[in-house]
Amino acid sequence: MPDRSDLVIWLPTAINIAFMFAFGACAGSFVHVVAWRMPQGLSVVSPPSRCPTCGFRLPWHHNLPVVAYLRLRGRCGACGVAIPPRYVLTEVAMGALFVAIYAVLYLPEGGSFWFPVGEGWWHAHGWRSVPALLVVLWAVGSLVAMTMCDWATYLIPVAIPTLAGVVAF
Repeated sequence: MPDRSDLVIWLPTAINIAFMFAFGACAGSFVHVVAWRMPQGLSVVSPPSRCPTCGFRLPWHHNLPVVAYLRLRGRCGACGVAIPPRYVLTEVAMGALFVAIYAVLYLPEGGSFWFPVGEGWWHAHGWRSVPALLVVLWAVGSLVAMTMCDWATYLIPVAIPTLAGVVAF
């Protein structure tokens, strides 16, 4: 049985991993909106999220990534029509991707396989590395959105790589 010192050591990492998954799931929800609406020439901010079948405007608690899908059992809260699983799959995949990025950049110890990725820079700079991390996460989210658009329509809206480039610079 692990002793208390192990818990104290791993608790901040566990909290960071849970936060990164939740943040990634939220980003995944937005990436899905971008990948779905932009190829159709629609705004990504207006109108608010609605059921594609009945047009019911989703309240905030129906928009919670992963949690709402599970709570509603994969169905619209108004009409009961099944919500396509691509929504929750995108959220889970982005959450897992954000956790993997966090793990690769901040968790490797010297001499490990992943340590050369940043030579410990990310871990050594702590909170000062957050802006760089946000740029990396934005770039990954943009790549996922471009991949989803390309997969569905064989087109990539020019706004996605343009904005990704502006954020990167």
